[in-house]
Amino acid sequence: MKYWLGANTGPGFTVGNEIKRLEIRGYAGNIWVTNDKDAAVAWAARNSLTEKTRAQAVTIQETAIANNVTAWNNISDADVKGQYTPSEGAIP
Repeated sequence: MKYWLGANTGPGFTVGNEIKRLEIRGYAGNIWVTNDKDAAVAWAARNSLTEKTRAQAVTIQETAIANNVTAWNNISDADVKGQYTPSEGAIP
């Protein structure tokens, strides 16, 4: 697996069947996980993503989640009634 840092740039971020073919998954903190095919490296280069180690990716994700939870906790109860606390799945 490869781990990448960078923002989704919108249209053109993925083309055709790249999501399925490269097994692209997005996580909190602008972390993207792909398989390790050469095409995944080309996709990341096209989107100006920076490769990270798994440990770096997990740290970035955990920091983003902690920041989101802190922001969530600072919102008044009236503003969040019926919503869920932010969370994210574990990076593989």
